[in-house]
Amino acid sequence: MFEFVKVNDVLIIRVNRSLTIFDVGNIDSPLPDLPKDVKGAILDLTSAEEIDSFGISIVVRLMSLYRSLSKKFVIVAKENKVMYILRIDKIDKVIPIYKSIDEALAQF
Repeated sequence: MFEFVKVNDVLIIRVNRSLTIFDVGNIDSPLPDLPKDVKGAILDLTSAEEIDSFGISIVVRLMSLYRSLSKKFVIVAKENKVMYILRIDKIDKVIPIYKSIDEALAQF
């Protein structure tokens, strides 16, 4: 479900398909151990086609983790169903959302 890439000390967390309860192997622990020795993280949702309330909870957990470490956390998403759900849930009001990885990397 996740692919990790480190660019200029920024962790890029790519979601390969969808971010739903059906895509998570372990519901009790949906997030793998994430590196904390980074400037922050970018959640790349550009390849995601779906997100549900469980996926939103993962987004909030990621935000909480990196904020607790005083690190930046941003999202990259395109205009699709995923962005629509992020807006409905007001995620765009608490987490900056960018249209490209380059635009997001420039924030670090």
